[in-house]
Amino acid sequence: MKGLTSDAILYYIDNPVDFVEDIIGAKPDVNQKAILNSLAKYPMTSVRSGHGIGKSAVEAWAGIWFICTRPYPKIPCTAPTQHQLYDILWAEISKWLRSNPALQREITWTQERVYMNGAKEEWFAVARTANTPDALQGFHSESMLFIIDEASGVDDEVFEPVLGALSTEGARLLMCGNPTQLTGFFYDSHHKNRTQYHTIHVDDRDSPRVSKEYIERIRTMYGEDSDVFRVRVAGDFPKQEKDVFIPLSMIEKSMATDWQEPTEQPTTKPTEQPTTEPTTEPTAEPSAEPTTEPTQQPATEPTAEPMPEGAYKITVVSPAKWQKDKATAKINIVDVNGTGWANIRIVVATENGWQTVVDGDDQS
Repeated sequence: MKGLTSDAILYYIDNPVDFVEDIIGAKPDVNQKAILNSLAKYPMTSVRSGHGIGKSAVEAWAGIWFICTRPYPKIPCTAPTQHQLYDILWAEISKWLRSNPALQREITWTQERVYMNGAKEEWFAVARTANTPDALQGFHSESMLFIIDEASGVDDEVFEPVLGALSTEGARLLMCGNPTQLTGFFYDSHHKNRTQYHTIHVDDRDSPRVSKEYIERIRTMYGEDSDVFRVRVAGDFPKQEKDVFIPLSMIEKSMATDWQEPTEQPTTKPTEQPTTEPTTEPTAEPSAEPTTEPTQQPATEPTAEPMPEGAYKITVVSPAKWQKDKATAKINIVDVNGTGWANIRIVVATENGWQTVVDGDDQS
């Protein structure tokens, strides 16, 4: 970087915290300092944490620090979704580049690439969504930094070329994320492969950036022993329970995807039913059972029944290619407030209306 003397660059290479404070003008907290110092000292750093500790800011600072203190570096950045990569991480880099006019003069930010002026193809950071196995392939440089945001949601195939690129001395890997999954590259970095990494664990309760109101809200809503609290607050991996019908990792992934099919299904089903059922029932009813079906259907499947009143509504949407004739779900209902119930009624929305679920019933 032209604005820094050679002595300053040599100093900042091993002191990213001072670079962030002096050049970027930010004030890292104790946890963010630990992440930055680990990145300078160790080849591979893996950070698991709760929500809101400032991971995206650290990743942005790390990218700017690396591009300013290394000659011709390449910094591939990835995340599971476009929203996480472009709207959060990439936007964070843009924000902090504007903090110093010198950074703005010498570094250009675009929607997909951040580069040193005059060396666009050789001195850059690039955004690649981790939706294909080759997202991080083809990068070679003496100065490499891989930044992987929400690493728990990135498929293992994406990580494979990273290990090959890290064979170069001075190459670095920074993985950060909420620990949502019990398998995969990120999970292994904190378990069976943890000796290969410098691992960092940040609990929201130890972060000055997370409000006590948020922590108490999650504790009240889900309970301190719940997987939601473990992942989103404590920064711990969820419990491994065999009787979990929908894993937390699947819920987290579905919330983060741009999949639009669930909104289309309600519009297709009503159009399919009128075309098939009205044509078959009028021909079958007069000849077979004209008097029994009309009396049975309103009693067992009242299509006009309004949605039952209740304190909570749970919606389960099957991912693509998971369509089944039947599905089995286990729902645990806990009286958190200890108020007790006279009775419990569970109803499920089906194509034919609302059906009451009773223990042992086969609801198809």
